[in-house]
Amino acid sequence: MKLIVLFGLPAAGKGTLAKGLCGSGKWLHLSCGDLFRHHIRLGTPFGLAVRANTEAGIMTPCVEAAAMLFSHLDGHDGDIVLDGFPRTYVQSALLHDYCLKRSIQVVGGIEIYVDHLTLLQRALHRLYCRKCGRTYHHHLAPPAQRGVCDADGEDLHTRSDDAREIFERRVHGSLDKERQSMEAFASHWPLASIDGRHSPDMVLSAAVQAIGGLEKQSVQIPPLL
Repeated sequence: MKLIVLFGLPAAGKGTLAKGLCGSGKWLHLSCGDLFRHHIRLGTPFGLAVRANTEAGIMTPCVEAAAMLFSHLDGHDGDIVLDGFPRTYVQSALLHDYCLKRSIQVVGGIEIYVDHLTLLQRALHRLYCRKCGRTYHHHLAPPAQRGVCDADGEDLHTRSDDAREIFERRVHGSLDKERQSMEAFASHWPLASIDGRHSPDMVLSAAVQAIGGLEKQSVQIPPLL
């Protein structure tokens, strides 16, 4: 089993890239954010705790988030594209320990770099389907029928956290955390950076090339000291 981790600020295109990679059938996409929202919709104990934390403006504890994610990873034997995790040093250490125990080969991480202005423009024009999670953009990737998901015909919506003021706070609050997360990840595994400002096809092509390079650098996971 192999694992690739995607890094990037909100609206960098992690979900779009992951879906592109998984289109080949080789990889399976697991989004920590999607899993959080799934548990919230189902009203599970974890989902209720996440909702309470979000409303209180605090982060869900690392150990609880990791336990939720690892329970989903336990059900898969194929190769995984993971986004939204790890976000902290603690989560990186927990992922390291989990992969070591399961003999999972972490190919490496890919940072999707996008400048602040582009991130904002993407967020302000982003749409998503509440049923399948598919995302669209009013101008860059519109649905075939205005306001309707191509996959299941459901109405499309804007995310409340994509409002300008809220999104600005999200990006500002993510800068240091993303840097620290990548630094922690890079202490164990190789990390590549690609330009995420181009079209989805171009970003996908760059990612495939980056994965090829990462696979050549990939090494057995050393034990944590």
